[in-house]
Amino acid sequence: MILGRLLFLLYINVLPQGLNFSHHRMYADDTNITYADKDLNEIDDYLNKDLQSVNTWLSAYKLTLNLNKTEFLIITSRQMRVYLSANPSLTISNFLIEQVSSTKSLGVSIDENFSWNTHIETVCKKISSALGLIKRIRDFVPFYILLNIFNGLVKPQFDYCSLVWDCCSLSLAEKLQKLQNRAARILLSAPYDSTDLFRGLHWKNLRNQRLFEIRVSKTLGEFKTKLSNLSFE
Repeated sequence: MILGRLLFLLYINVLPQGLNFSHHRMYADDTNITYADKDLNEIDDYLNKDLQSVNTWLSAYKLTLNLNKTEFLIITSRQMRVYLSANPSLTISNFLIEQVSSTKSLGVSIDENFSWNTHIETVCKKISSALGLIKRIRDFVPFYILLNIFNGLVKPQFDYCSLVWDCCSLSLAEKLQKLQNRAARILLSAPYDSTDLFRGLHWKNLRNQRLFEIRVSKTLGEFKTKLSNLSFE
């Protein structure tokens, strides 16, 4: 099973060699290509050329593209969007690719304005559902089990790719913070007006947690850079 996945990755590893204009990002069988320009005609032309190259490569290597899961997204600011006179018409194998206003990449929802609204709303729904479950069972199980359930179902939702969407608006960040506050009250069976609950749980608030992770990530990046520059003779 593991060998099969490795062989598949080796098999498709040469796919990007046919891309002359766009940048590629690949993870397992999920491939994204991106191209940035102010000229929509150029975007249309260059992406269609690269898509034709992808289609040729797939045919040569006896692979099939899932056209129903193929889509494209134009990312720009709201101010610039009003100047768009038309959208690119992207095709592959004579199939017209659907334009979407948001898409998912490795579990992160990306919208056409990079506002993170769609992603945060999705995360909030998942967290609210899990907290409802914890609240219903908290009178029947020990605290440590509740904490394990929280760490398994809720905390990953707060943390997953948070370094990517940390630039979200204050209003979106506040929605998530309110859910963390609610989680603390549920776990500790505390009233709404309780304060300083995080101290008892040894938690940081979400903003401080993300800042901590950013510092750790930056430190690790600097360490790897220094390590790669060392010469061993």
